[in-house]
Amino acid sequence: MQLISFSATGWESWDVAQQPLIREQMPVLIDDDLLLEDAPGVPRPAVFVNQWLRELPLNGSPAPRTWQNSAGCLRDWLTFLKGRGVSPLGSRTELRAALSMYAEYRLGGKLKDRWDPTTWNLNMGILSSFYTWARDEGIAADVPFSYRVGRRMADGVLVEVERNLSKLRTPRPHTTIKYLERDFAELFVRGLAGLGPDGEPDPRYRGRGGPQRGDGRPRVVQWSASTGVHTPDDLRGAAAAVPSAEATRAVSAEPTENGGRGASCVLPSGSVW
Repeated sequence: MQLISFSATGWESWDVAQQPLIREQMPVLIDDDLLLEDAPGVPRPAVFVNQWLRELPLNGSPAPRTWQNSAGCLRDWLTFLKGRGVSPLGSRTELRAALSMYAEYRLGGKLKDRWDPTTWNLNMGILSSFYTWARDEGIAADVPFSYRVGRRMADGVLVEVERNLSKLRTPRPHTTIKYLERDFAELFVRGLAGLGPDGEPDPRYRGRGGPQRGDGRPRVVQWSASTGVHTPDDLRGAAAAVPSAEATRAVSAEPTENGGRGASCVLPSGSVW
C-alpha cells in the first residue's frame, strides 16, 4: 500500500472541473495497483480511511504530523490484514482475532517489527478513533475494542472516562529517571562534600553526621541506607550504628496454619517478646 502527501499543484491539467477539496500535505492511501474500487460502486477500505483522514482537521487534529502518524498507523494495519485475508471492515469477532495476532506481531515478533508500549498505545488510540468514526458513519458494524468506564476529577468536576483495554500500562515518567543532569549532579556532590554552589567551603556545614534522629543514626546514614548512595564515611557511620551480634537475639514465629514459614526478626537481648 502506498502513502503519499497530497498537493494541488498543477490541478488544472488533471481533467477535473475544479480543484479537489483536499488540504495540502494531507496523506492519501492507495493500493499498489492504484485502484480505489473493486467494482463500480464498491469502494475499497482505503477510500474510507482517506475520508477519515480528511476530517481530522475538523476533529481536533490540525497538525500535519498528526495526519501522517494516523495515516502510517492505518497503512500498517491494512497491510497486516491484507496479508492474512481479513477485511478491515469485517465482523467484530474476526477483527478482534486479528488484533490479538497484531499484538503478538508488534510486541513479541521480530525485533525490526516490534513497538515499545508507548508506540503501541498511540496506534491503538488511532485505530480506536477510526473504527468509532466508521461505526458512527454506518461503514463498520462495530468497534473491535473493549473499554472500561471509570471516573476522574477534571477541574473539580467528576467526569466519566473510557479506557481502551488494548492499551498497555506504562510507568510514570518519574520512575524512568536514570541519571541526574550534569549541573545538578555537580551541585549535589558539592553539597555532600560540605561545599557551596561556588565550590568554596560552606561555613554552615557541620559535618556529614548531622543531627541525630530518633533511632540514634545520623540523618545522612538513614538517607544513604534508604537510597543506596554511600560514601566511605557513610558506611563507617552505618556500621557503627548496627548493634553487635552479642547484643541481639533472633526470634522466629511458629509456622502458619497453611504450612508457610513463620516470620523472623532480630531483637535486642534485653527486650521482652
